[in-house]
Amino acid sequence: MRPGELMYVPAGFPHTTETVSINDPDGDGDGGSAGAPEEPSVHLTLGVDTHLWGLSYMRMREVALARAGQSTLIEARQLPTAALATDEYFGLQAPLPLGCLAAPALAKADAEAEDCGGGSAAAQRRAREALVSAMATECAVRTLRAEPARWAELGDGAAGLQRELELRAGAGR
Repeated sequence: MRPGELMYVPAGFPHTTETVSINDPDGDGDGGSAGAPEEPSVHLTLGVDTHLWGLSYMRMREVALARAGQSTLIEARQLPTAALATDEYFGLQAPLPLGCLAAPALAKADAEAEDCGGGSAAAQRRAREALVSAMATECAVRTLRAEPARWAELGDGAAGLQRELELRAGAGR
């Protein structure tokens, strides 16, 4: 990396950092000529609390159920989501994909590009649709995994649940 660049490393991805001087042409670690000072380097880690900001599949599920007038509690047992098995609970607590907040901005950009007659509108529309589709599908899959009995009568798997809860519309907002 070069000065001023940054790198995104997803949460939980194993990584290490090390500063290597770019002023060390021979690679012997002395920074170049004798007595040349090392340049300072900073490794900064920023985190976004996806649970606090509601950027998880759990929250997406809750909003979709509430919009559909259905209980956010688990199946007929009327238990909170914390009562789910560990894998299902943490599957729903997973953060939405990077860029999840871009869907509304991409929709606005689509409209502006159309107004300008730009050829980028179709590419932007495809990017938005891919993002919305991926979020809706993933939310449906995780919800079905967490509550299979609740949605068994739909009979169409993730596609049926996407229609039932209007997940694509919700993901696009």
